[in-house]
Amino acid sequence: MRLKKLITFSLVLVLVLIGAAIFLYNYNFSDKINVERTAVIFTLNNPASAKSTLIKVNGTFYKPIFRQKKFIGNFIIDGYDFTKDQKVTLYITKRNNGINMSSIFYLDSSPPFNIKQNGMIWFDDKFENINIWPSGNWIEVEGKSLAFITTGSDYEEASKTQIMMRKKFGNNMWFVPHEYDSEAKRE
Repeated sequence: MRLKKLITFSLVLVLVLIGAAIFLYNYNFSDKINVERTAVIFTLNNPASAKSTLIKVNGTFYKPIFRQKKFIGNFIIDGYDFTKDQKVTLYITKRNNGINMSSIFYLDSSPPFNIKQNGMIWFDDKFENINIWPSGNWIEVEGKSLAFITTGSDYEEASKTQIMMRKKFGNNMWFVPHEYDSEAKRE
């Protein structure tokens, strides 16, 4: 009698654990995101190049436990018409200390849906801090300057955002710009 109860209990426990594992694997813990952030478009080491803009993010940030995290929704940057009327999917390719790294792609609106614009993006889970390194044809730059779109009200604040994100993400080859490496180590 005792053996039968033990087998029944073990079988129920195994089934519950399998059910919990399947649930955790398939469930997308998600956050609805609907924010507007002031940002600055600028070229590195050129405060005179700074122009204010607004970033509007509206969508869902999926954070499953055992699969790749991703954001699906609208990511609109004022002044860039190609960012309007289009959903993007940001697959998190690297995450470190609360800072996510992804590629951002905007596609043509008709088949064959070629890539119109692209870039790299780093952001935190609430999209309070955003750093975008757009491909060269988004922003006109002189020479080999790097252009960025970063949250902040002016050039100085955007630079501080980059330094803070660089420090949190870590001094490695994955975060751009690298020009702040020494400042991120000091703070």
